[in-house]
Amino acid sequence: MRCIFLAVCLLSLMSIQSMAQKQISDNLPDSLANKRFCFNYDFRIGDTLVYHAYSRDSMIYDEFPTLSKERNETWRYIILKKLPNNHTLISIEMIGYAAQESQGSIRNQMRMNSVWTGRKVFVEIDSTGKRYDIAAIDSITPAVSPGGAFQPILFTHIGKACVKGKNTWDVGGEENLIENGIPVPLVNYASLARFTGYIDTLGVKCHGIQFTTTGQGIAEISFGEGKDKTATVSSIINQFTKMELSEVYRIPVHSMATSEIKFTLTYPNGKKTKGVQHILTHYTLRNYRFEK
Repeated sequence: MRCIFLAVCLLSLMSIQSMAQKQISDNLPDSLANKRFCFNYDFRIGDTLVYHAYSRDSMIYDEFPTLSKERNETWRYIILKKLPNNHTLISIEMIGYAAQESQGSIRNQMRMNSVWTGRKVFVEIDSTGKRYDIAAIDSITPAVSPGGAFQPILFTHIGKACVKGKNTWDVGGEENLIENGIPVPLVNYASLARFTGYIDTLGVKCHGIQFTTTGQGIAEISFGEGKDKTATVSSIINQFTKMELSEVYRIPVHSMATSEIKFTLTYPNGKKTKGVQHILTHYTLRNYRFEK
């Protein structure tokens, strides 16, 4: 079933690839269109990266008033050690949270804490962003991030490392989004990626990379103790991401993602609730402490 889904996704992406190819060639000067670029992350042991994540999202249910949020989060990424095969172990932790929420007659309610604050998790990753293993200090207590199980993540899988500027490339596979919740949400996805040129971001010269993504996700959401208090959420995800990757340091200086998530919640008694979540997230690098 997973293979069939990915094949369908890739076919749908290929249907727009020829148009995207022409658009890229038209937008990029010849000096960039025919130049070979290599895109990758550069993780150095001991580095600490702190990002501010600003998000606006809304959730529309079948039978509940629309929930809207304006969220400000602080995320810390620490490069812990190098592993075999040039993989890297990274810790990820949301260390700050403040949000304003509205639902029905309740307007602009402030929230200054989240059950996800301080939940440190670990990801084994390679230089293209592909994930290989995950872990958590607390892998038993269920919780979910404020943005939900399928909140856009920072270190997008870049995929193919080297391409000509005018060429698009495909990225796809399966990802465990452990920074979004316990139990761990799972996504099968396919993306069409392209280089958009050089961008000056916060005074830093960056490579612009865009990803158009479609996927399916599944997760368990707990609202109490016991299996009878656990719902399964299945989702169809459509997402667009613009990443600005530092040419020198090879880390995201800024990343913007907009996502539409159509979901079905299935409760233990068989009852189902359908809804749609829209998310707009900006990750902006606030502090980069690196080991010399």
